[in-house]
Order: sequence, then structure tokens, then C-alpha cells
Amino acid sequence: MDNEYYSLDAILAENQACFSYYYNSDELNFIEKIECTFNIEVPGLGYLDNAADEHVKALHRDDQLPYWLAPTMLYTGWAGFNMPRPYNGLVQNAVVAEPRSVKIGALVGENGRWYAFGKMVVDLLSDPQAKELADILRQTFKGRLPDLMDQAQHFTGTASAAARTSGDDAGAEFRSGLDATERERENVDPYGHLEGTDGCHLRCSVFVMAQESARQVKAWYESSDKSR
Repeated sequence: MDNEYYSLDAILAENQACFSYYYNSDELNFIEKIECTFNIEVPGLGYLDNAADEHVKALHRDDQLPYWLAPTMLYTGWAGFNMPRPYNGLVQNAVVAEPRSVKIGALVGENGRWYAFGKMVVDLLSDPQAKELADILRQTFKGRLPDLMDQAQHFTGTASAAARTSGDDAGAEFRSGLDATERERENVDPYGHLEGTDGCHLRCSVFVMAQESARQVKAWYESSDKSR
């Protein structure tokens, strides 16, 4: 028992089990690896970075760690944190300058979960870096929301014909860069629990909610107009 307590393999297994408990399979599919710089040499763990060398070398940059392993390595001081490329200074400056022009959906993996992975990165950071990145995520979301609402109206037919025609090219460009949170359609479980058998999920995309809101407003307006 004592040997297992100090066993690195046991620590890794426990961390992976805890991580799988808190994140469902859909979320695990998009999770990126975290770039770290090891402060110490770790024997026998070269496979973590798919390295040819059997050992992890100290001060070797760009070691790729699974997200579930990163907190242990960072909090113990065994490794230092490198800001992931989707949130580096270049991207941060771009989304601060004009959030609508950045295709954030293309920055993180195949599913494009820039906001979700960003929240996970925030959890690894300490202040003031954590607050700065959290503020950027929030402001980016708010800055893109008006265009997202416009596109939702476009697809529900509530926008004027002139607006739909003039905004086709710009709208298509914007839609091609939507984040998964903005674009994916997922049902909402009203009881707040994930249902693994019937396909219900907690998340619902902003785009779909905006479409439904536009439909309801249009239906209300038309019914009110008829009653006059």
C-alpha cells in the first residue's frame, strides 16, 4: 500500500480516472495536449511525448502532456506551463482587436472548442494570467454575439431580403469560423442530468437558441398583427 502511494504509475492512473469522471466522452474527444517544459529529468516517461528517448529531459521545451496529467506536473513544480498556441499573444491580440474576424473554430482540434478548452487552460493558470485569459474569452464571446444573432435571423428568414443578400459572403465567412459552443445543435436535459441513452446533453448552441428566439419573436409579432 505504501509503495502504491508513492508510485508514479499509481498517481497517473488516479489522475486519469478522476479526469474521466468529471468529463464525458464527447468532451474527452476534443481535449488538446498541454505544452510544458520539464524542470527535472523524469526516467521512463519518454512515451508521454511520443519521444524516441526513453526519458523526459529537463528543460526540454514543447513536451506534450495529456491535460489530465498537467495539473500534477505543474503544481508540484516538476514542469512549467507554456501557453497553448490557440491562446498565445498573437491570437489574443487578434480577438481583442476584432473578435468577429478570427476563425476561432479552427484553432482547437477538429471540433473547434476554443471557449471550452480556454476555460480548462484558465483553470491551470494562476492570477493575473488566469483573469486576463478569462476576460479575453468573455469579451470575445460578447463581441461575436451580435453577428451570431444576425446569422440566426438570416437562417430563420426574419432578416430583410436586402440584408440577407448583402450579407451572404460576410455571413458565410463568419459561420465557417464558429466555435462548437456557437454552432452545434444539442438538446437540453430539463432535469440537469446527462442522459447517456437517449442522446440528451446539457449543452445547447447559442446559434440554435438564437434561431429559436427569432422564430418565437416572429410568430408573436405575426399573431399580434393579426389580432389588431
